[in-house]
Amino acid sequence: IAAVRRAGGTVVPLLAGAIRHAERVALAMDSRAFGAHPQRTERTRIPFRTRDWCFMVAFWLVSAALLWRSLAA
Repeated sequence: IAAVRRAGGTVVPLLAGAIRHAERVALAMDSRAFGAHPQRTERTRIPFRTRDWCFMVAFWLVSAALLWRSLAA
């Protein structure tokens, strides 16, 4: 009976610690908006659109023109 009584004395502090830890985890998840969106932000597909290709081509053309100009001078 003494062993059961000693074990029973540790149950309350362990339970209190578990509840405090669960509260901290819940607050952290809530502050990070966990579960607010159907899927995680870093796992969404970002489409590569026509305007992205146009920007890349324009960037490389301007870069090549500036390089050509600096080499010709």
